[in-house]
Amino acid sequence: MIKLKSVPNDIAIIQAYMPTTQANDEEIEEIYEKIEELISLTNSKENLIIMGDWNAIVGESTDGREVGKYGLGTRNERGDRLVEFCRQHDLIITNTLFMNHKRRRYTFKMPGDINRYQLDYIMVKNRYKNQIKSSKSYPGADIDSDHNLVMIKSVLKFKKLERPKNKGPEWNLCQLKQPEVRKLFEKKCKEKFDTKDKPMTDDCNNNIEHRWRCIKESIIQSAEEVLTRGKPTPKREWITMEIVQDIERRRLNKINREAKKAKEMWIEKNCEEIDNMMKYNQQDKAYKLIKRYFNEKKSQCTHVKDKEGNLLIDEIAIANRWKEYVEELYREEENNDLLVENPTDGDFDSNGSSVVEQTSRKRFHVETPIPVNKYKVKTQPFGDTSDRKAIDTQPPMIKI
Repeated sequence: MIKLKSVPNDIAIIQAYMPTTQANDEEIEEIYEKIEELISLTNSKENLIIMGDWNAIVGESTDGREVGKYGLGTRNERGDRLVEFCRQHDLIITNTLFMNHKRRRYTFKMPGDINRYQLDYIMVKNRYKNQIKSSKSYPGADIDSDHNLVMIKSVLKFKKLERPKNKGPEWNLCQLKQPEVRKLFEKKCKEKFDTKDKPMTDDCNNNIEHRWRCIKESIIQSAEEVLTRGKPTPKREWITMEIVQDIERRRLNKINREAKKAKEMWIEKNCEEIDNMMKYNQQDKAYKLIKRYFNEKKSQCTHVKDKEGNLLIDEIAIANRWKEYVEELYREEENNDLLVENPTDGDFDSNGSSVVEQTSRKRFHVETPIPVNKYKVKTQPFGDTSDRKAIDTQPPMIKI
């Protein structure tokens, strides 16, 4: 059995094969039981199609709605069992519904073309019988078998049901019992009818239709002006507004719980996928998924400020600030402090070791003209939240 996604309903297809006449009845009943187990796994709304080689002859005679009158041959015991099975599950045999030539009905040919039989059938639910547009065999199909190909053309389309439009609450006709309201309503109807009752042509039918529309519109417009509409009757009159508010609040809480649960399942699934990639040494794919799912995108600041912290907009001022920054970075006063004096005799201790502190390497830093950017330091993707930290970059350190 296979199931196919389709519109408007899904399709469930069961392929069956019945043993030949040499098999006993126990084997036949066992196969029917297996088919019934498969049918129980399908949904009642699914479009069920059962096909195969049944090694049975249902004959040309009509038997209820399960078998049509365009079969072939005379029914045998296997055919009676097949018809009983179709009646039990509300199925129809499509091969027998269409008036085809007999060469388009037979599905099996004995060796030497001694005789021809109809043994292969395609059955569908009686509920969806209108979907079958044709069902016949194709003797000329090159399938290297003594059976012929059987094919149906199916188009499943439901009838569109038009629901009656909701006209809203009805007019309160009890108001017409009041003399003042009734006189006002009659006056309005007469005024509106007199203004609209103008014949369009000399044709009698057109005049009748025109007068009827005038009467109808006059009554409706007068009722809208004079009468009031009743309040809609609720389906459950005992429900109060407090109960409705509680229902809406509970529905919102349920949505929040379901959304939270779905998010946790999604995160767990992605983490398992990333963990498997790390186990199989697929680090490039793993980090790509980490960046895709868990990376927090932040906008980078590229503004330049002066020494007082004021924002620079002019391009010339920005270039001058960069010039000042580079000059301070490589100024001559700092470079002169890095010179190393030649050691003298007094610079050695009794062991012959130099006591002059080497100053050939010195660290220093200057203030950068651009604001400090933040970078994320990522370690293992499955650590706790402390593994993802945001640190501020220190001012540039230059080693000489």
